[in-house]
Amino acid sequence: MKPEHLKESLLSNQEKERSIQYILENTTLKKASFSEFIWLFFKAFDWKIIFWGLTEIFVLVMSVLIALIIFILSASSRGSFNHMWLFQEVGEKVYFYTFLCAPIFFSLFHYLSIWKEIQFKTFELKMTLKVSLQEIMVVRTLLFSLISLTASVLLSVVIWFVANQELSLLKLISLSSTSLFLFSTGQLILDHFLSMRNSYKISPIIWLGIGAVLVLKIDIIYPLLMVLPEIIVVLMAVIGFFSFILMLRYDYLNQRERSVYYVRT
Repeated sequence: MKPEHLKESLLSNQEKERSIQYILENTTLKKASFSEFIWLFFKAFDWKIIFWGLTEIFVLVMSVLIALIIFILSASSRGSFNHMWLFQEVGEKVYFYTFLCAPIFFSLFHYLSIWKEIQFKTFELKMTLKVSLQEIMVVRTLLFSLISLTASVLLSVVIWFVANQELSLLKLISLSSTSLFLFSTGQLILDHFLSMRNSYKISPIIWLGIGAVLVLKIDIIYPLLMVLPEIIVVLMAVIGFFSFILMLRYDYLNQRERSVYYVRT
């Protein structure tokens, strides 16, 4: 039972409502726009902490890329590229396998970074920052996608060069970009609905299953990719990009649903 002097000091519900209404009527605030949120969103990041410990992963992935390029170029310079087992298996379906394999660099960045965070138990530290863990993963996805896109374009140029310019460089780049955008957007959705500790275990199984289905149905998928004009491929990339923006906006609204986010005029 509370003391009498505390009971008397408590406000009634009606008095609380009047106080809240008075504050709202006499405070000059406006709701933050999405563009203002984006600016404050990136401004709130401590980049050194968020990307701490990921240098080794970047070096590892870039080493894989460089080793792959050196291998392809050295095999081509010896005149043995057309006789390699991989090229014999791929044949004219280079476009299909470019689409299928484009997200490899992004997946290495994403899954290795989560694995390292869990091993070093730094997720708990980052949960105490101004931004949520989900927001950190959104920004990482954007940056990993940009790096992976650069790597995919570079590999597409190498494949085009090795194939004696007989393939369409525009189509190779369009397919790899589309695949990367779709994969990164899908990964954001999986990370949203799965816990972060389970995502890096379950997501690869899901993606491998989808890849297996595409390979098994290659006779259906390959003609569709070849028949569709480049504008459809670009449209797919645009849809993937706007899906990323919508996921970011959804996270913005979700994070502020219990406390409205305001900025002063």
